[in-house]
Amino acid sequence: MSPHEAAGTVATAPHWSLPLMIKPWAAIACDGGHRIVRSSGRRGTGIRLPDRRLTICHECISDEIIKMKNLIFVTGLAADFGGKPFNFAHYMAIHSAMAVNPGFNTLVYYQYEPTGPYWDLIKPFVTTVETTAPSEIFGNPVTHFAHKADVIRLQALIEHGGVYLDMDTICQRSFEPILCGKTVLGIESAQPGIAQWDSNAAIGLCNATMIAPPGAEFLKIWLDQYRSFDGTKWNEHSVILPVRLARQYPDLVRVEPPESFFWPTCNEDGLKSLFVDDGAFPHAYSIHLWESLSWRYLSQLDYDQVARIDTAYNRIARRFIHDDTEHLQAIAAAERTARLRQSRATFESIYANNVWGGGSGSGSKPETTEDYRRFLQSFLRDNAIRSVIDFGCGDWGFTHLIDWSGIEYHGYDLVTSVIDANNQRYSTPDIHFNLFEDVSKLPQVDLVICKDVFQHLSNDKVAYFLDHLRSKARLLLVTNDLEPARDLNQDIDDGGWRALRPDQAPFNVPSVIVLSWEIGAGQGAHRKATFLISGSTT
Repeated sequence: MSPHEAAGTVATAPHWSLPLMIKPWAAIACDGGHRIVRSSGRRGTGIRLPDRRLTICHECISDEIIKMKNLIFVTGLAADFGGKPFNFAHYMAIHSAMAVNPGFNTLVYYQYEPTGPYWDLIKPFVTTVETTAPSEIFGNPVTHFAHKADVIRLQALIEHGGVYLDMDTICQRSFEPILCGKTVLGIESAQPGIAQWDSNAAIGLCNATMIAPPGAEFLKIWLDQYRSFDGTKWNEHSVILPVRLARQYPDLVRVEPPESFFWPTCNEDGLKSLFVDDGAFPHAYSIHLWESLSWRYLSQLDYDQVARIDTAYNRIARRFIHDDTEHLQAIAAAERTARLRQSRATFESIYANNVWGGGSGSGSKPETTEDYRRFLQSFLRDNAIRSVIDFGCGDWGFTHLIDWSGIEYHGYDLVTSVIDANNQRYSTPDIHFNLFEDVSKLPQVDLVICKDVFQHLSNDKVAYFLDHLRSKARLLLVTNDLEPARDLNQDIDDGGWRALRPDQAPFNVPSVIVLSWEIGAGQGAHRKATFLISGSTT
């Protein structure tokens, strides 16, 4: 549990100060007549130790290491799963940990068993442990499911030893180099806006990733401190207390820098670096995903998005999705169908309740589209366009004023009443209106038009549709509002609104502005732009 997640404050770039004064690993002495080796970081010769080469006994340490080859997860301590059902990110937390740590046993503790296709996919490969979340500890009430999980993870690590990981993590490197006879914890960085911490200091030792041998003395001491547990103090026993204990018992703990487990942090820049930007975190063994603040990203993840969009998270997850491609693709397809039904209901409600001021809104009126209609008519002629997909055709409030002679037109929309009305008013042998169902089933055409559609869709859907529509045509014209810039490309729920540019993150689709004009007046005035995008067909 993190105070970052609770507070949702902001963080600076990593510039670490380590005030904990915790000793580095001590050399392990051997009195059993075993061979003594120097740590080289290579398997069979020793264990990689941080910052220095220490003398260790390979034979003595190996038995203890073997006992620590467990991966431990805790989930399902609330009947509603905190409103976050077991999804792709949770599946990937377990799968990635297993993939980079072959030979480890995987234990998943729960009171309420997860359900759904992703759980069904991973369950056969793990050992499930049914448990009962504690309602008290040492007579102190434990009410929040996150605090209940804090207790269970300590108890499980003391019993089994190994690596504990939160369900909102992803692994990219084996933990074997840092398995040892000590408890291993990682620093969680400070954030400006938390008055009691220096912005460059460590704020605590986070328990979202922990490593320990069976019966770890440090964890026993930690658990015993729950005699003073106070559930009103969110992170006192999960993040702050271990700092005090680490200072008191430095020989029992090894402290990893934030880059090992807990960077980037959970402010908007940190989340953007994970789920929007295409960066890398080469020093991380695992990365904490800060689920309570990043759910808007995590809830949209599936095979197709990970395979298609280049982000830091997706590049890590992409290493592991091919282990079960067929099932993951099938789950993604089923979820897309369910989301389509939800989106259809959203936009049908918008039309039924005149949310946009009637019909497709003011941006589709003849008086606000003169520049666009003039440009589009010339574009159709100059580029010898003979077939068109109008993706999100709307009510044809201005489109009926365009001359479509000699062009086979296919209009698609989610809203049944819109399609029915258009077919009654405007349908001809060359002009067709269809209820949108599946982008993969759209016909091949010369041009795809998409006006004022993407600005109302979530980033995940925008990226998905851009990718697939480019495969359907040789040219695309994508039009959206450019202002206000402060909201540009921010993620939204379907039916919302923000300015959008396809040429900027997280989409980064090569495109050029071929038309820009102003709509509205006074304080409501803003610019719109049409982007030309090359498709993949000839």
